[in-house]
Amino acid sequence: LNIIGDTSPQLGGNLDTNTKNIFFGDSSSSSNNRLQFGATDKDLQLYHNGTDSYISEAGTGNLILGTGGSQVHIHNTTNDEPLAKFISNGAVELYYDNSKKLESTSTGVDITGNLHLDALPDTTTNSYLKIAIQDTDGNLKSDDSIKINPAQNALLVDGLFLGHHFL
Repeated sequence: LNIIGDTSPQLGGNLDTNTKNIFFGDSSSSSNNRLQFGATDKDLQLYHNGTDSYISEAGTGNLILGTGGSQVHIHNTTNDEPLAKFISNGAVELYYDNSKKLESTSTGVDITGNLHLDALPDTTTNSYLKIAIQDTDGNLKSDDSIKINPAQNALLVDGLFLGHHFL
């Protein structure tokens, strides 16, 4: 069997690496030194280009990550700090320097720290930014809110007008 001379060797069974690794060099082009799956389009590709590592959906479909467990986690290189967590039938959590900063909930989004907005809603319409108030039990109070309305230069708390030109 001449594996080096054969450009398309066929396996008749499973590949056993006998406790060894399979190494690929850096991928310097769009086709070499890649682990590729799929028909002729080589839809899924795993490779390293010398600087960055890629998991690439190169075909016409989507890249879908699934779990048989309850969560998908993305961690840093040393695996000691979460970057993001995706919880089945639950929250999405985003972290900054090992501290949870954003979490989706059944009632919206919880943010820890400051929220910076580059722009308020459109000043030419009667749109506004609404901040809902939550009671101590975590229930949203539908009548209690803070509204910032740039079209009217107005700040309203619980429906009370507090003034113009605050922006």
